[in-house]
Amino acid sequence: MRKFIYLIIGVVIIFFAAKDGLQYWQAYMTQDAAPTPTPTPTLDAIVGTPEPVANNNIIVASPAKDASVSLPFTITGSARVFENTVSFSIKDAETGNEIYRNFTTANAADMGQFGPYTHTVTYMDAKPVSDQIVLEVFWDSPEDGRPLDVVAIPLVFNRADIRSVDIYFTNDRLDPEVTCVKVFSTERVIARTAAPASAAIELLLKGPTAGERERHYATQIPEGIKLPRLSIAQGTATIDFNADIEAGMAGSCRVQAVRAQIERTLYQFANISGVVISVEGRTEDILQP
Repeated sequence: MRKFIYLIIGVVIIFFAAKDGLQYWQAYMTQDAAPTPTPTPTLDAIVGTPEPVANNNIIVASPAKDASVSLPFTITGSARVFENTVSFSIKDAETGNEIYRNFTTANAADMGQFGPYTHTVTYMDAKPVSDQIVLEVFWDSPEDGRPLDVVAIPLVFNRADIRSVDIYFTNDRLDPEVTCVKVFSTERVIARTAAPASAAIELLLKGPTAGERERHYATQIPEGIKLPRLSIAQGTATIDFNADIEAGMAGSCRVQAVRAQIERTLYQFANISGVVISVEGRTEDILQP
């Protein structure tokens, strides 16, 4: 009888031990077949914040190296340079030709300290051959104008959303007789916009580039003219200036040249067949020789 009781106890112990072992084995196999998934990193963890490109005196925070850019795009950073003047150049990576040059001022509190700067590129002087361009940020030597502390940043430029417009200037080399009415086109590249005529007039008021001035291109429009109001209706473009365009506007030759620059710049657009120039709404005797 005692042996029988011991036998029953042994069977019970073996049963529960086998049951626990089976559960352990199933849990083990299940864990091995479907491990706990690894948490997916966030986008910030994968991409991170691009590190600024810098040297001892110039820091470029954006755009980052190899970033994709379209017109317009903004350059930001900080600089510690002579007279706080920060210069920008954009070059065609394939040809090495400069297709943009401009400058801005760093907002430094004291001389010799870094100050932030920002500059927006709204146009270029020519289309790059490919989508590879190089942005250079630097300052000009006060002795000989050499670029100093150059920070070079390769970029990928979106050429699909740009278009060319013509800007017209006088040129005494191309018009040695100075006829006053002959003007000559130079190229600008802008974003493909719904208002290219307004963009062209804005660029006309900026005047020729340094390279164009070396090739004798000039503007007869006075400096510092405020951007006029431009409207187009039934094929006629009405461009209304503030009174400052008449200041210092002396001489019939210059007046004719100004009209020619404005009209030829606007007539390139297929939807414009007539141009009316006014000053603060007044059209009588405006820019008349």
